[in-house]
Amino acid sequence: MPPVGNGVPLLAYAGVLTYTLWPHVPADLQLPVLAYVAVISTMAVRALGRHYVPMKERPGAASFLAAAAGALLFVASDSVLACNKFLP
Repeated sequence: MPPVGNGVPLLAYAGVLTYTLWPHVPADLQLPVLAYVAVISTMAVRALGRHYVPMKERPGAASFLAAAAGALLFVASDSVLACNKFLP
């Protein structure tokens, strides 16, 4: 189980982005946006937490780096798309 603190910066980023976008999200999309933020944040935290599995089950360094980089790039990409979609 990864230390709880490792996901805090990512979750803080998700919270700040959601707070920034929230006034511009139409009412009918607010619940789907919250669900999507929760799913994407969970995916990224889990990808970064792959390093903390037991030693015999631990992925190789290349696998961990690929998962972490992919998750962070996905978060960055979706952040740009969300800003383009909802911000004036």
